[in-house]
Amino acid sequence: GIICIPFAFFGIEAFRSDAGAGPVAKVGNTEISEGELQQRYQQRYQQLQQMLGQNFRADLINPDSLRESVLDGMIQEAVNTEYLSDQHYRISDDRVLAYVRGQEGFQENGNFSASLYRDSLARQGMNPIQFEDRVRAFMASQQLRQAVSNTTVVTDAELAQSWAWEKQQRRFAYRVYKADVVKAGIKIDDAAIQARYDERKANLLAPERVTLSYVELDLQHIKDQVEVTPAALQKLYDAEKDSRFKVSEERKAQHILVRASDPEAKSKIEAAAKRIAAGEDFAKVAEDVSQDPGSKSKGGDLGWVTTGMMVQPFEDALFALPVNTLSEPVETDFGWHIIEVSEIRPARMRGFDEPETQLELEDLYRDQQARAKFDEASEQLEQLSFENPGSLDVLKDKLGLEIKTSEWISRNGGAGIGGSEDVVKAAFSDLVLKDKENSLPIKVGRRDIVLRINQHEEERQQTLDEVRDDLQQQLTREAVNEKLKALAEADKALLQDGKTLADLEAADWAQNQPALTVQRSDSKPSRGVVAALFNMAAPADSTPAFEITSMGSGDDLALLELTEITSGDWAKASEGDKTATRQRVSATRANQEYAALEASLRKQAKVKILRKSF
Repeated sequence: GIICIPFAFFGIEAFRSDAGAGPVAKVGNTEISEGELQQRYQQRYQQLQQMLGQNFRADLINPDSLRESVLDGMIQEAVNTEYLSDQHYRISDDRVLAYVRGQEGFQENGNFSASLYRDSLARQGMNPIQFEDRVRAFMASQQLRQAVSNTTVVTDAELAQSWAWEKQQRRFAYRVYKADVVKAGIKIDDAAIQARYDERKANLLAPERVTLSYVELDLQHIKDQVEVTPAALQKLYDAEKDSRFKVSEERKAQHILVRASDPEAKSKIEAAAKRIAAGEDFAKVAEDVSQDPGSKSKGGDLGWVTTGMMVQPFEDALFALPVNTLSEPVETDFGWHIIEVSEIRPARMRGFDEPETQLELEDLYRDQQARAKFDEASEQLEQLSFENPGSLDVLKDKLGLEIKTSEWISRNGGAGIGGSEDVVKAAFSDLVLKDKENSLPIKVGRRDIVLRINQHEEERQQTLDEVRDDLQQQLTREAVNEKLKALAEADKALLQDGKTLADLEAADWAQNQPALTVQRSDSKPSRGVVAALFNMAAPADSTPAFEITSMGSGDDLALLELTEITSGDWAKASEGDKTATRQRVSATRANQEYAALEASLRKQAKVKILRKSF
């Protein structure tokens, strides 16, 4: 839930259009259509592409599993929304707009850009109303999450136990078995490769694939070609200034918060106010007292605040304060605050000649002109592609579009336009694949694409020569791993009979390492070794414990000798560590309780899965 809004800038919810698409699930009176599911699936797919970048591989994604996961998430959202509605959770328009204006993805030079906002949404087929409804739902869910978080209770005994676990130290020595040394002596003959090929032949298939010829009508390309004149910008400014270029009053604020969950919240905030009134620096007191993790380390600084950004009691107090005057204690749902305003920017109208205004006007003008041209060209593209299904040449000549060629694309996708599920679906449709005709125009982000088959290869059996190297590498790795395990198991047996690592003979394929003391969070000698070490049972009767594990990088193995375990001592923890631990454990508990609440709501809700395949 926390990351769903940042992801909005890459596609949080596409324009809803359920025409011709029946429901796939029903939650109470809320239906989830196939169109909505497909849109959300595409957005999740794009998110994975963006997160993984060059590491993204379409062939590793199971479309059915991903689609089921997306549907499950949509069902839970619908369940939560019904509960929030029944419990009368509400978010004001001002708070929604303030949230939107505060997102960096919609800002230019530190200020909200309405044109960038609309453009970012339009790239995903959305409009502001839909997006703001999504924000409203997200903020309502955050209210519920906050309500659960504020009622979470963690005892001192639980904190001590958590500290003992988190700060536990383990002392060990280990012996590394080197794969590269063993590998030098491994030889895989042709007979073994042939046998492996025969064994796995049924699964060694080259998938059906195509390359595509296509043209694309690109909104951004059209936008870049739009010519801008001062007269056009002045006309646009005159038409838009009252709605777009008014800047509300802003106040630079700092605050100190003691959370409502603290039984002494009011007395603590009053004590903090007295310290400041006595001459102590506000920022220093905030760092000592405040329980707001977002501003505590910045001396309570909230930056510039406009109306609608804060909860009502806080906002009322903030906008009633003179500059450099400390407020009385203010109570909100989050706890008790004291507030101070250091600077005020009065409401004003941004001037036409201001650089920021010029940039916004130019972008808005280009966007408006480009959209008009794009819509006109898009209609032509659709008509021409329908009237000339046997070639892309007419689209090239009439619309001035370049005919491009894709890389190989399988039914699981591929690079470039192959990353779009809609492109893949069209490429393997009967119209394109069997009838050899142009596709209908396909919307991919800010582009309209028309494609046709360039090359087509059926699924086929891979030959031995094609997979020989891969099979040889598999067999070599298996043989190396088997040899290393045998060497390590033999040494482990010696250690269990009473010998120590120091007693084991040195060899070119194995090397002893000095003893180390590590914590769970350590990454040396490797995360894999540390993880295996902390999964080992404690040594019994002063007798070391032993385990064989991967080194985590490459194929090397390690034989671990665990000799000592020391738990963290809560009594010796600093106050700062205790506070951080309490916050961390409370947050974990809150997440667990929120997950339990969601599971309970899901169990009570009337959920019907109408179709299991899509």
